[in-house]
Amino acid sequence: MTRPRGTLDRAMPPWSRSPRRLKPFVGQHIINGLSVAASVMAVAVAALALFGLDAKQRLAGLILDVANIPALGLEAAQNATICTAFSWDFNDGARDFAKRFQAAHPSKTMPNDMHAGMYAATEPLMKAMAQTGSADDGVKLVDATKAIPTDDPLFGKGSIRVDGAKLRPMRLLASKTLAESKGDWDYFKLVSTIKAEDAWRPLEKGECPFVKV
Repeated sequence: MTRPRGTLDRAMPPWSRSPRRLKPFVGQHIINGLSVAASVMAVAVAALALFGLDAKQRLAGLILDVANIPALGLEAAQNATICTAFSWDFNDGARDFAKRFQAAHPSKTMPNDMHAGMYAATEPLMKAMAQTGSADDGVKLVDATKAIPTDDPLFGKGSIRVDGAKLRPMRLLASKTLAESKGDWDYFKLVSTIKAEDAWRPLEKGECPFVKV
């Protein structure tokens, strides 16, 4: 039988589609990287947990975040690591934003990095609008936006590079155990912080056609 696109067989790496194929890897120090659409992330993570990932194996979810955990359960996300610029409980500013976001959201979910990023990106744009006085000249507006240092309660200090990259520290997080979690939405703990200069590709290696270096 041919499975439709988006089902488990397409979402998972070939060796993890059955317990038999997974067995040779159990006990080894392996990082299972998942780069799948958000719509199948919960299915993929739940399947890996069902097939027997042990303490020596870790899941690196490129699109895994706080919004995915309620659907699959914290137990299924054990030993998972993610890299993100934002978590709702990083600091007082993030927590304040998260409470307001959750109150307004129809599903009462906590914000992820995409929600926070769109919110924070508005401030430098509005400051640039105030400087230029108009959005008629798009190039002038973008240049003004890039020239303004960023500093907001969600991400802290940063900058927008000439090639458009938003430079900010990134954080490596690990999923909490059931015993570590203090309640709803308390899913991740900080492992390490990656400096902006180490997290982002150097400008000279970016190959941006609009930038001469």
